[in-house]
Amino acid sequence: MSHPVSATVLAVSLCLWAGFSCAEMMQVTGVPDGDHLNVRKGPSASSADIGDLHEGDVVDVRGENVAGTWSHIRYRGETAWVASRYLTRTVEAGRVATVSGFPLGITCRGTEPFWTLTIAQDRMAEFTSLVDGPAPITALTQATPSTGGGYPFAFTAPPYVGTLDAQACSDGMSDISYAMSLVLTNPSQGWTGPLYGCCNVD
Repeated sequence: MSHPVSATVLAVSLCLWAGFSCAEMMQVTGVPDGDHLNVRKGPSASSADIGDLHEGDVVDVRGENVAGTWSHIRYRGETAWVASRYLTRTVEAGRVATVSGFPLGITCRGTEPFWTLTIAQDRMAEFTSLVDGPAPITALTQATPSTGGGYPFAFTAPPYVGTLDAQACSDGMSDISYAMSLVLTNPSQGWTGPLYGCCNVD
């Protein structure tokens, strides 16, 4: 997909310049069927292509260039840029609001054993495993962004404690594209180790 070249003079948005984070979850929209959105090393169509995003993917946006044509995102733990015209605020795209930037209405899945964690729009959280079935419904009680604001988020939905990061993730079994990764623990139940999974906004 080709994108218009923006000005070479760069600047993040004023909220970042002022010293605080304006990280925001946004959704990839308007990508033609069968196409993808290029993730660039810099804010230019001639900058190195370092990855792809697809229709419906959710990304962590940190700011824009001066012209507002390129958005600064966090991609697989690195800084990167995408064309702003293909990003829509999650609420405008029909998504729910966030809690301190933490997305609600997400579903996370993992293996060994197979499990699912959902955190609904009303903050209710439900964990289900193939071995033990559904656990009692709980609720998201805390979601804390990283020191710089935004991802990764540390969260608690007792008895579960997790870290949600805006990193592209694969379940290793399907061609589903996940926008976020999850590390989940349950200290009170004596889990032998953390569970690792992948998440998307529903």
